[in-house]
Amino acid sequence: MAKQTAVSFRYYSSLKKYEFRLSGQEVLISRPFSERIHMTGYMTYFFFHPDGNVNKFGNLYIRIDEKTYRLFFSIGKGRFVIDDST
Repeated sequence: MAKQTAVSFRYYSSLKKYEFRLSGQEVLISRPFSERIHMTGYMTYFFFHPDGNVNKFGNLYIRIDEKTYRLFFSIGKGRFVIDDST
């Protein structure tokens, strides 16, 4: 049986990059994103529990050029919605 662990997500708007880390802080992915992309919202940092639940809920807005998308994480296992909010 595979070991399950929490994974965190954080984006740094000033550095134009995002990261995924294991619960032990080992970096899984660290990537820059294009100057065309802007992320806003208070969910700059959250993590997925091993069971698939997130530790908080809310909106993350992603703007690519003039198009804005809303990524909403709700309470519950793996539940999220992506809306075209423009």
